[in-house]
Amino acid sequence: MRKDLLFIAMFTLAIAIISANNCGGRQDHTGQSHVGTQSSQSSKVDKDSAIRIATEELIKEERSVDKYNLKVIEHEDAWRIECNLKDRETMGGGVIYVIDWQSGKILKRETSQ
Repeated sequence: MRKDLLFIAMFTLAIAIISANNCGGRQDHTGQSHVGTQSSQSSKVDKDSAIRIATEELIKEERSVDKYNLKVIEHEDAWRIECNLKDRETMGGGVIYVIDWQSGKILKRETSQ
């Protein structure tokens, strides 16, 4: 029970940090900002849902998200969630998930060194 509460607290904190880091909006190919606007394509999977999908998958593989910093990048048709190790001296690398906007399906998973 205690581990569940710790996980929920860490997950909520991770989403809050990511949201705060990405609150500046996004830019299109012309460099114009689109703060608080929808993309020209209607996205069914929002940023928070993409983060949830990636972190659930990461937990299945790694059992914890505590040792990762998450970075969210919005692409034209997908979300890219980069899970980078906080401790750069730790053996191994991070994980990158590319998640389809329409289906929420993980299109690509790659490890980084």
